[in-house]
Amino acid sequence: MNLTNLKAWILALVLLGGFVNATNLAESAEDSSANPSDSTAQSSLQGDSIPTPSLRGSEAEASVRSTDPHLQIQTNSCIDCHDSTQSVESRNDESNSQDSTTNPSDSNADSQDLRSIFSTAPINGDTFGAFAVGYQMLSKRHSLSAKNLNHSAFFALDRGWIFVDNALLFALSLDGSAGEFYSINIGAKLGYRALSGRIIPNIAVSYGLINHKINDAQHNFHGATATLSLFVDIAQGFGLEVAYRAGLHPFSTLKKTSEKANIHSFMVNLRFMDFGI
Repeated sequence: MNLTNLKAWILALVLLGGFVNATNLAESAEDSSANPSDSTAQSSLQGDSIPTPSLRGSEAEASVRSTDPHLQIQTNSCIDCHDSTQSVESRNDESNSQDSTTNPSDSNADSQDLRSIFSTAPINGDTFGAFAVGYQMLSKRHSLSAKNLNHSAFFALDRGWIFVDNALLFALSLDGSAGEFYSINIGAKLGYRALSGRIIPNIAVSYGLINHKINDAQHNFHGATATLSLFVDIAQGFGLEVAYRAGLHPFSTLKKTSEKANIHSFMVNLRFMDFGI
């Protein structure tokens, strides 16, 4: 090999090394041009993964609800349930308050109704009427027999007028009895409405006939009587009456005989008075 060939080979090797270096430089340039985009993407990914500052209280709840629709639905449903519960509780409170406010009025209305039921008979005019039914026990002492007792049912009717500030009563009366004896009396009665009409005492004078049996024989007596009575108005004119009656003088028979009889009687009656008729 001559010197010229050796120089040619050396030059070829130098050229080949330069070509290789150029190729490596080109590849490194391409890698460097591709690496900046990757670093940028990585940095952007890292930026997304960087946690934001933590929020507090309602801001954190709002951020969670705003980012998660499922949490928004659950939160809204919980809020609706809470609101419905509060509305039900408020209605219950209102109903309880209404009951507490209405209960006193109901009790007051009941007490007023009871007071109105057990009040005295109202006066709606200047006249009145009365009706009584009850029991009468007659005690008589006859010249032909010993003292004895007889029992009968009793009834009475009154028709009267009111005077002097609705306090003084005057009435015409008709009463009778039927049972072990029979009687009928016609008279006049004077009364007084005490304690706003709760108690009414009366005094009456009447003339009457009595038929009763003495020694298996029927006898008819007649005579004048005086009656004292006391009426207690329990409920709007309905009440209880007790009365005592006695002959002003011994009763005599209708026929002209010497037979005499002393008459006394006691009555217990249920009575009703109406001051609107």
